[in-house]
Amino acid sequence: MKRFKKPKTGTITLSVSDIKKIKKEVTEEAVGTSTLLYLEAAKDELGLDFDKVRDVFVRASRYARHMDDHVITMTDLAKDLEKDTGIRIKWRR
Repeated sequence: MKRFKKPKTGTITLSVSDIKKIKKEVTEEAVGTSTLLYLEAAKDELGLDFDKVRDVFVRASRYARHMDDHVITMTDLAKDLEKDTGIRIKWRR
């Protein structure tokens, strides 16, 4: 049997600003996708109308601002959720 050689990989050079731009784009895509999924699921599962979906979005945005301001962490939110509901979500930080 003839073996194939692994292709040679080249070096890719990225500047710090390129990496930050890619990281920002990936983060925005992930946040947007998860927000849409959870808002749609909440609307369907709980029968939320426009006003309630908007209220949930506004509250989540407020939590995000608190995280940006270093008032809360994802670990804090995970602990609070577990305390109130028993749902345990392990957060990496």
